[in-house]
Amino acid sequence: MILFLDAMGQHETAGRCIEWFLSRQDDRGYINSYGDYESETGPVLWCAAEHYRISRDEAWLRKNLPALTKSARFLLSQRNAAKAKSGGLVAGKCSDPKDDTCAFFLNAGIYLGIAGLAEALQEVDPALAAELAADARGYRDDIRKGLEQSAMESPLVPLLDGSWTPALGPWPGTNGNVAYHADGGEWFSHGTIFGRLDSGAMALFLTDALPVEDTLMELVLKSHQHPHFRENAGLSQPYYFRHDIAHLRRGETKLFLKCFYNQFVSLQDRQSYTFWEHYFHVTSHKTHEEGWFLMQCRWMLALEERGGLTLLKGVPRRWLAEGKEIEIHGLATRFGKTELTLKCRNGCVAGAASVERPGCFLRIRLPHPQGARVPAEVQGGSYDPSAETLTLTQRDFSVRW
Repeated sequence: MILFLDAMGQHETAGRCIEWFLSRQDDRGYINSYGDYESETGPVLWCAAEHYRISRDEAWLRKNLPALTKSARFLLSQRNAAKAKSGGLVAGKCSDPKDDTCAFFLNAGIYLGIAGLAEALQEVDPALAAELAADARGYRDDIRKGLEQSAMESPLVPLLDGSWTPALGPWPGTNGNVAYHADGGEWFSHGTIFGRLDSGAMALFLTDALPVEDTLMELVLKSHQHPHFRENAGLSQPYYFRHDIAHLRRGETKLFLKCFYNQFVSLQDRQSYTFWEHYFHVTSHKTHEEGWFLMQCRWMLALEERGGLTLLKGVPRRWLAEGKEIEIHGLATRFGKTELTLKCRNGCVAGAASVERPGCFLRIRLPHPQGARVPAEVQGGSYDPSAETLTLTQRDFSVRW
């Protein structure tokens, strides 16, 4: 929710939301606001880092530096303790079930906080930023080793496409996916035995701990998506799964859209248009689901990638059919406010796009509504038919088919 507020330019409100969480620190810097969850401190620091990346509000960052530093020190102390006993992966409780494990979900959040602050604090506190950056590099190695361990411990299962994948567990140290009960235990929760998968490695797709193209991340996607999803949506609480951002970053627009539409038509209430938490209509007006749905819309329209911004990466191709128009005004990104105007007329897509801060690439995905790949004429940039994407060299552009 905070990420979306920042995207909408509501930086003051987003900053106040983060400060509310910081006000709940204990003396160690640990943040807890709900039940006995131990998975909040890292994501709060991630939100703080993203808030600065988007707003560039250095005064806010300096004002909250003492609290941010205290929580960063707490995360580093957790990491140091984990290095001695669990291969660097932090153990704790990260969801409703009483699991005290090195869940990949928990460690993805902690990594996001450490790596995010390492970037955000480079000018404000370079010494702490360097310390955090060094730990983030080691954390990446520890996360990879944990995934490799999980893959080696997991049984291979066949998939419908003829390939095989390890049935990855949600944390190292199990004989694969705990839902298969190879180690016994009681895993039914929230209407399914597959609920622990939301503690698994899909949250790592939000991080740069491993590239989205990495072989291990391919296994993460396969082991979660194919056997345990239906119509590319999770069987319970689907908005906890981050295959949405994975598909977009991999250029798999159809799979992203399948996930996007099947999730919200299944969970959105037909009277209020708010979201249920569960398909069987338990917990109404669930802001967590609503927040992720809105972030999916944001990513669909504007997605930060390595070195720049891609617009319209997740839109259906029929949004560029004859007579259609798309406009984006003032959307806040890491590269400043973003503008786009686009009209589809007489077989030509034409418009203008810009970002506030220079020094990055700006791309626009412009798929032909009927699937044609090679345009007859391009102005304002270079068009990549394989990605259906125009890299701009000037503000105004046109693609004629």
